Amino acid sequence: MKINYSKYPTIDVGTCSKIKSGEIQVLPAEIGSIRGSDVELKKGKSYQFESIVFCTGFKTSTSLWLKADDYLLKEDGIPRPSSPNHSKGQKVWSQNLFNHLSSGYLLH
Repeated sequence: MKINYSKYPTIDVGTCSKIKSGEIQVLPAEIGSIRGSDVELKKGKSYQFESIVFCTGFKTSTSLWLKADDYLLKEDGIPRPSSPNHSKGQKVWSQNLFNHLSSGYLLH
């Protein structure tokens, strides 16, 4: 889901807004060494941190604990659009087919 849509269902306690405001800084970099609160990146820069969160990967497990048939999530964990847009694609296709058939052209 992340690769295709850049979104995951999350429970946020304020972290996202702090990242957006710059209060929390995200450094997508490889760590070379950690000595106390000093962190040296492999590219040579050094920083001091109060906290370090290691993000090594993520796989959604929502479908494992959210048991709700198939109307909420697709097989890949992507939430299905909510009503009234849940079948918008089908409605558009049906409308286009109707318009085509009513225009006097027949499909063979």
